[in-house]
Amino acid sequence: MRLTLLALFSLLTTISRQKSPKYDTIIKNRLVYDGNGKAPFKADIGIKNDTIALI
Repeated sequence: MRLTLLALFSLLTTISRQKSPKYDTIIKNRLVYDGNGKAPFKADIGIKNDTIALI
């Protein structure tokens, strides 16, 4: 039991230390037109330093 708790604590500590991506602006659930003439699709967009960093 003690070993299980120690393993769980170690796992949670490791997960909490991982850095998640940071964006200046997040736009959620909007239509994206990619410029290829295809139909738009809904997506979330992350913007960092005036650049689209994630779709």
